Amino acid sequence: MQQSNRLAQAHLWVAFGFFIPAMLLGAWQMWMRSPLPAPLHNHPDLYYASVTMHGTIMAYVLTTFFAMGFGYAVAATSLGRPIRGKTAA
Repeated sequence: MQQSNRLAQAHLWVAFGFFIPAMLLGAWQMWMRSPLPAPLHNHPDLYYASVTMHGTIMAYVLTTFFAMGFGYAVAATSLGRPIRGKTAA
């Protein structure tokens, strides 16, 4: 049971760890589109790279790791036994 909790926590920590840079990229994108002076304002390539990175993290990485961690946590607590296939997870 302890290993299942650690597996769920590891997935959730990865999801939250990737959420921080995605949040910063989203804030920087808003700042770039606002009339306020922003750093690296004259680099459209960096702006579109940040849009791509932010979208990839939010759409794939964050949702996948959060859903898997939440699923492991629910399965371990509701079944009351360790999760099978931890090496593949």
